[in-house]
Amino acid sequence: TLEDHVKTKSIITMQLNGNEKYDDSILNNFQLEIQKIIKEEDASKGIHLKFSKKTTYENVIRSFKICKVQKCPTYAPDGYDLWVFPYYKRANKKTIK
Repeated sequence: TLEDHVKTKSIITMQLNGNEKYDDSILNNFQLEIQKIIKEEDASKGIHLKFSKKTTYENVIRSFKICKVQKCPTYAPDGYDLWVFPYYKRANKKTIK
């Protein structure tokens, strides 16, 4: 389950509150954190982006666009939350000769 997966990660939490300038700053930091995790190739980290009831629809869509542009392999909406796991290690497949 998502809850079990989250327990195995070091999670950075960010929250949008509906204030335009504040949310813009949070979303910029959200994108930078995704880039940092991907660059470090750190599969142990994830991001928890929390929306409030005052979060604009545009900023919800923007958060998904950031995940897509940054090529995040895993992100999951859950109520007023967006869980993002920007990097994962692929298991090495054994080749048969």
